[in-house]
Order: sequence, then structure tokens, then C-alpha cells
Amino acid sequence: MKEKVILGMSGGVDSAVAAYLLQKEGYEVIAVHFSVHNTEATQKELQDCQKIADKFSLTLYSYSLEKEFQEKIISYYLTETGKGKTPSPCPLCDDSIKFHLLFQEAEKRKANYVATGHYASVSRNNICNTILLEVKHHIHKDQCYMLYRLSPKKLNKILFPLASLEKAEVRELARDIGLFVSEKKDSQGICFAPEGYQNFLKNI
Repeated sequence: MKEKVILGMSGGVDSAVAAYLLQKEGYEVIAVHFSVHNTEATQKELQDCQKIADKFSLTLYSYSLEKEFQEKIISYYLTETGKGKTPSPCPLCDDSIKFHLLFQEAEKRKANYVATGHYASVSRNNICNTILLEVKHHIHKDQCYMLYRLSPKKLNKILFPLASLEKAEVRELARDIGLFVSEKKDSQGICFAPEGYQNFLKNI
């Protein structure tokens, strides 16, 4: 019986290639997408996720976490900004929103692992007998800092299929296997402030 993996899917090239690599390694992949806004852009992301899922014959589950995002991430961002600090909401979102959902889905669907398209890696420290995030110094897009809040227990159950790949290699692989998102632009900045945090705060 194949081991089962819950894959966080964004509709971008990274998670699409991650799906391909996991299938190639023999895993049964179940795709999970979530949105934290209700906009034309997020609807397009969901459509892209469905196209990717169809290409690889994956089951796709989609959730709206707008309420949870407002309560946990936006609230945190505004509170910290009000204190004169410069908050970093993405690591908190990864821990309390993204991976919280993925592990819930893993438990619900009796999956062995969860996976994402992060450029990150984990290693076991035998001296401390624990799991650590490993920075790949030759990787220009290393995203370990996004995951620093995750516990060793969670890290032990996460697969990072892109751990040893550069972004250019991921795009090349996507082209080779005919993925329509091979040239899709990366998301930039804070997702809830696409026009910059200053404009976001002015409109609060």
C-alpha cells in the first residue's frame, strides 16, 4: 500500500512540481488548497490548483480560512505594528494556519506525511536527538526562516520535495513535464497587502 501525503497546493509552480516529484517517488498525493481572501486572484489560484490536480489525477480539497486569518494573522500584524514593531506575519501564518490545516487533513485522511513546495530541508541531530531545519547554503531561495515556529514533532512528518533544487531547475522541470504554470510569477510581499503595508495600514 502506498504511503499517503497531504500536499499544500497554492496553484504555483513550486507545489505543482512537488506533486509531480511525490508521485514519482511512489506516494499517494492528496492536494489541499486554502484561501484567506475572496478575490478574483484567489479564485484564479483555485482554478489553477484544479487544473494541476486534474493533470496528476489528484483529489483536491479547498477551504476558506478567511475568518481564522483575520483573527490570528491580521490581528497580530495590527497589534505589533501599533506597538511600533515590524512584524513578520508569514512564519506565524505557516504555523498556525497553513500547517495547522495540513496536519488536520492528515489526521482526517489517515495520511503518513504532509508536504509543501517550500525550499527547505530537515535533518536529524543525533547529539540532541531532534529534528532541525537545515539551511542549504547553495539554494538562493531558501525558506527555512518561514518555518522556524514549527515543532520538531511536526518537522519529522513534513516532506520537502524541492529541498535540493534551485528555482530555475524547478521551472525547467515544469516545462519538461508540460505544466502550464512553469512561468507563473512568484508571489511577492505580504499577501494581504499587495500594494504595500503602508497602503494597507492607511485603509484600516
